[in-house]
Amino acid sequence: MMRMEVGSIVEIADLKSATHLNGSSGKLVRWLERDQRWAVELLALKKTVRVKPSNLVLLHGTKPTRTVLDELPTASDQVVRLRGLRGASHLNGTRGLTVKFDESAGRWAVRLDDTHQVVNCKPENVSLVSVLNRVLDGTPTEKNTRAALQFDVGRRVECINYYKLPQKFEHGTVAMTWVREKSWPDGLYAAYKVILDDGRHLYVRNNKKYIKESTAPPIDSTTYEVGDQVICQVPQSEFSEPGIVIRRNQDWLSRGVAPYLLKMNYGKYLNFWPTSQTMKFDDDKCEGVAVNVTDRLRFKVGERVECSVGVDFDPGTIVQLWYNDESQFEKNEVVPYQISLDDGTMIYAPEDTDNVIRKSDRSPPPCWICFDSESSTDNPIVRECACRGEDSGFVHVQCLIRLAKSKVPHLRSNPDVNPYKQCLTCHRSFAPFRLCHKALTKESYRLFGKEDPMENILAQASIDAMAELLKEEGFYEGAKLLLLDSLQRFRDIKREVEGLDTFMNDILTTILIKIARIHAETRSLVHMKICLEECIELADEFNRSGFDIKSKGLVPAKYNLARYASYTGNDLNALKLLEQVIDTEKKEDPASDHHLNALQMCAALHFRLFESREKCIELLAEENDLQKVIYGSNSWEVRLSKWQLEMLQRGDEPQVVVIENGKVWLGLKFADLQDIDRS
Repeated sequence: MMRMEVGSIVEIADLKSATHLNGSSGKLVRWLERDQRWAVELLALKKTVRVKPSNLVLLHGTKPTRTVLDELPTASDQVVRLRGLRGASHLNGTRGLTVKFDESAGRWAVRLDDTHQVVNCKPENVSLVSVLNRVLDGTPTEKNTRAALQFDVGRRVECINYYKLPQKFEHGTVAMTWVREKSWPDGLYAAYKVILDDGRHLYVRNNKKYIKESTAPPIDSTTYEVGDQVICQVPQSEFSEPGIVIRRNQDWLSRGVAPYLLKMNYGKYLNFWPTSQTMKFDDDKCEGVAVNVTDRLRFKVGERVECSVGVDFDPGTIVQLWYNDESQFEKNEVVPYQISLDDGTMIYAPEDTDNVIRKSDRSPPPCWICFDSESSTDNPIVRECACRGEDSGFVHVQCLIRLAKSKVPHLRSNPDVNPYKQCLTCHRSFAPFRLCHKALTKESYRLFGKEDPMENILAQASIDAMAELLKEEGFYEGAKLLLLDSLQRFRDIKREVEGLDTFMNDILTTILIKIARIHAETRSLVHMKICLEECIELADEFNRSGFDIKSKGLVPAKYNLARYASYTGNDLNALKLLEQVIDTEKKEDPASDHHLNALQMCAALHFRLFESREKCIELLAEENDLQKVIYGSNSWEVRLSKWQLEMLQRGDEPQVVVIENGKVWLGLKFADLQDIDRS
């Protein structure tokens, strides 16, 4: 049984005289022997009071709960969330602005956002909306391009990096002023385009909340030459690391690339934006260290190589040079090669040396279309489908394109078997975003992308695939332009052709969701919200039409709108939307990703808003049961959610984690994760 001790978190109860303190939370500071009372530091009011033990309720031993330690309001006009209310529990989770603090009553007057009603709340029932949720974003808003700007191109500034949570100012350099992208609504501009010191590009408003002057030294792109040995302070290391310059880009600012590519002595390649403080000449050069002082690589895309895999060298084909994968690599790390092995596995080579990658004397298996085995940069032989067997599935990329073109007449009448998306032998889709998929997607768009979508069903499919490819490669503007043009085309058809309203609504919702996801990637959150709200309106109209089928756009629209609500701090609205997603998917598609993600997010939000451990356990148990069916009882996903359940059932305090894309979940301590068997 827990007992009261210094540091314990308690709640004051049943006071007869100072009744306004009842329900207040505090921390035990010391025991007053003479008074036989505890000195209690009230966390909300920042003062200490003396209270009898009989008027104290022990909350969680010596560990403060997240509620107690939430940031508390200190002044008027601060955004707050109500929580822990008992008499008016329906208001828990609602947001408002603090009006004033009534000293005599010990309560905050709060004006609610939704109803503008003013309610009086105890300090412990009011918490500031987390800094994580008071987000700034990249939505363009400025129209007056004649307005004076404080910073010119090349000036050093500090900007809010709205891609990271918590949002904070980071150093960068102004690359352009009064910028406009074609996909933005008419007349809207961004005052600045800024390149941060880690390479991130930001569109920034002319507002001190977003940008301010920096005292940091400028980016140095002229001091060092290729071959210079340097010492660098890289962000992911506590120590200065030696390396060598293998590429320099003096026009880095106009091109939007890194000023230097470095080969570090510990073996990795890094794109680097140095200042006089973060990179210097290495006065203690490592004599005799053999380093390749050029960024020229030995092999080209399409060349046959052998790669060190364990104790053997396995044959494969180069598919990309200077490859980057943010999910696997350090920030701004690149590797010389990405390789497609003959067994279909994708790997990368961290060094351009013979002990890692070497020229292959073995010819690739012959192309199954032309039977030739020559592989070149323009026409490599790869295997990127599910065909297996010693020589099965190997094909020239150009042969695959010619085969697909020969099937176009059949494709127009039977689009279910699409050679621009899947192998005609195994009928499995080509691996996404690899050579075959990219080449076929581009060719399909070239052939069908400009055709009338009402006459050729392949037209919209080719546009969607091309937009997804552009998005994956980071060309968000090109992807948005394709989808916006397609959106306008279908809006025109809906307006001009009678009787197609319901059919068009479903198509429009699908396109709007794709556009909203791109807005989310670029943090144009206002435009994201507008797209999703239109989706829900169109989907509801479709569902009221009396069709037996339901709109495919309603669930993803509500799920993504919940992400928006969570990201911008409106957790109660996020919870309502997620509960609607769960109710729908239970009937329509219980195994969907939207259903699983909504269950996880709902559990986290219930804990954050109401500290409802029972509801969390109920939701996670439902998620765990579904995962057993989808992934198998011994899968990593099942073991992880089971661990979360056990953590909650034994009374542990989980951490509510918020990530950049608006998702929230119940986190585990890193040490706990080590106890879960991943095998």
